[in-house]
Amino acid sequence: MLRTFLRTPWWPIVLVAFVLIAGGPLNSVDARGVIVADANGLPLAPRDVFFGARHYKVGEDGVYFIPNLPRGAKFSVIAQGYNRADVPAGTTEVRLVTAIITLNVADSATGQPVKNPEARVGSRVVGRGTDSGIMVIAPAPPKTETILVCASGYASGTMQTGLPTAGIRLAASTDEDSGCPELPGASPRPSAPVITPNPAPASPAATPTSSPR
Repeated sequence: MLRTFLRTPWWPIVLVAFVLIAGGPLNSVDARGVIVADANGLPLAPRDVFFGARHYKVGEDGVYFIPNLPRGAKFSVIAQGYNRADVPAGTTEVRLVTAIITLNVADSATGQPVKNPEARVGSRVVGRGTDSGIMVIAPAPPKTETILVCASGYASGTMQTGLPTAGIRLAASTDEDSGCPELPGASPRPSAPVITPNPAPASPAATPTSSPR
């Protein structure tokens, strides 16, 4: 029977079809998992999940299902404020790392914007804000590093990299060490000038002494 089959002109077509049908499930994989923010481990909805020209919708729960990916393939995840992730198909949890932080700095007592805040990591300035109290920190430092937030007339506060949108409140202060600490190599703060009255006061006249008679 096999010899008879091999003598037929269409046996190569049947063989190719058999290989495609039988080998398909062995050469593909379904990707299943959840997308979370690395900062807090909570699910998030990405802006796009795609493989080549194929795009997949993911809900607020961050759960994704991508069928029939080539074995060993990677799909991509993009979310606002996070670094892009290229993910192996077998991954079950995708952790997106914060790429940029938009920080709202406000007065702890009044809730009003703190003007011209500054963000530092060690001796590096990583962000400067405006009169609106809004400050962009980019790129976001690793979440293990402490960010110092300071402004003139306020006690400094600290935070760590979290979600792309965050807020911090600073307490107003009149202490000498309020405001932003001096950076290494910065010019020292000028000392208070010595003011000399103009015109200068006249020197007191010498008291005459009487000569002995």
